[in-house]
Amino acid sequence: MRQQKKITLSGTMPIFLILMMACGPRPDIAFNASVLKSPLTGRCDPATNLQSPFTNEVQTLRLVAYPHTEGDVVAMEGPVGESITLDNLSIGETYGLSLFGKNASGDDIWRGSTNNIVTQESQTTNVKILLGRIRDLSCARTVEQEARAFHTATTLNDGSVLIVGGATTMAATNSCSGCKSLTATATVSLFDPGTGAFSTVAQMAQGRMFHAATRLSNGSVLITGGASSATINPNEPFPLVPENGAMLSAIELYDPATGTITNLGEDPGGPRVFHAATTLSSGRVIISGGVQSVVSPFNLSNATSSTTLCDEVSLVCQTGPVMQQARAGHSTFELASGLTFVWGGAVGTSYQMERLDQNASAFSLLTVAAMSASRNLFFAATAAYNDNRLLAAGGLVRNNDGSFELATADYYSTARGPLYVYVPEHGTAGGISVGNTQTADPPPFAILGPVFMGQATPIGDGSRVMITGGFGSLDLTPVAHMALFDESQLSVFEPANDVGALMLSQERGGHTAVNLGTGQLLFTGGVSTLAGGNGIELTATSTIYTDEKEVLP
Repeated sequence: MRQQKKITLSGTMPIFLILMMACGPRPDIAFNASVLKSPLTGRCDPATNLQSPFTNEVQTLRLVAYPHTEGDVVAMEGPVGESITLDNLSIGETYGLSLFGKNASGDDIWRGSTNNIVTQESQTTNVKILLGRIRDLSCARTVEQEARAFHTATTLNDGSVLIVGGATTMAATNSCSGCKSLTATATVSLFDPGTGAFSTVAQMAQGRMFHAATRLSNGSVLITGGASSATINPNEPFPLVPENGAMLSAIELYDPATGTITNLGEDPGGPRVFHAATTLSSGRVIISGGVQSVVSPFNLSNATSSTTLCDEVSLVCQTGPVMQQARAGHSTFELASGLTFVWGGAVGTSYQMERLDQNASAFSLLTVAAMSASRNLFFAATAAYNDNRLLAAGGLVRNNDGSFELATADYYSTARGPLYVYVPEHGTAGGISVGNTQTADPPPFAILGPVFMGQATPIGDGSRVMITGGFGSLDLTPVAHMALFDESQLSVFEPANDVGALMLSQERGGHTAVNLGTGQLLFTGGVSTLAGGNGIELTATSTIYTDEKEVLP
């Protein structure tokens, strides 16, 4: 038997495990976890440490191995600081691992998970698990190197998260009354979900914000569009205005195997901001719509209907089919059916959704049941969940005169923001669900307040979606709202723990939220509020939410 090693808890909250493989005549396998007490330090935001001390709460650790195929779940527990060994495991089996921290009463209050751990005889495999407090917000181990907003976060095939670009400086400017200038960064960072740490991995040719980053099936990430500089102009109908000449048409590719970025050439559709991009099962990415130039007043009236198709094998990008409607601030998703849908952001008189055929050769308008002009949302928080549902929460509505206003929930007071679910199998073109309209308190399909540029992220088994943050006004006042949509109950809840309702650790708009695949969500960056509420600033902080429901293989 190999000598067992102790691995020390370091930094804020990563737990390192060693997967110990027995050698010799017995083909035994064991997971060995040894964690020593260490104070957890660090702040979730510049002013408040929301993270409860691990060492004051956790008395016992419980390690559980779940086989992906047939076999028994194996579990063992022991005091913090002593090793925990699991045996009776199968050689060549793939396991999911969960590590629980239990308090003096025996309750599971901290948890971390990892997946796809393959047991191999006579070999040692390092396993990293990041613990977070259940139904609570915890700090990532390190803050980002740069403050960011209007960036992207893309989960890679190995579970790490690629953070691309974003506005990294915000400063007062004399170019217009009450305006602020934004400058984008070219930095690309990587978040390790096992250690909770960020690291810089690459630099793009130019800084980008308002861009798109789309993972290909081979694990690479296609980076499209964006602007290198912009102005926050509260005098315009839409307040985020790219600088003339700052919009980008270059398409770049990040390769996680080499950590390098390659320029693939120019988008044949030209520069774009506020566009959408999604990966198709055919191995192509479709880039659609967006704004290509700045006009006055800036109200997205010159959005484009053009699309670009990029092939992940040849890495060639060509002009794609034209959408039926010019769009910006919209969303596109391919569902399990293989059909791709486009929702929102239509600047013309037709507000219906569109569908791309399976050959990616043509778009068609859909006469969706219960769709209306007020549901033609711009910059809503959107997510595909349960393989065949689309959710949109919050967003802006564009009036006929080109002005914008925050969308509000149907049938309720304007104090609530909308939440809609598109059900594609309802009728020939699908329908929009708004919940039980006879229920007024609490509203079944509504979020805490009207917002735009929030985030919607599936969590757990995929039947729930967390909606977070966004801007509560057109002058970019960020909010700290959290709302959890649960399809099994056809309702929206405020996530809560024993203390009360949960809010983000600080206000965030223009932030990112991604599912780490472990029952945890990662929130990064965004525009936040200055101490005392006197203005806004960019933030480099990141927090992790640990769900109460465990993700099993």
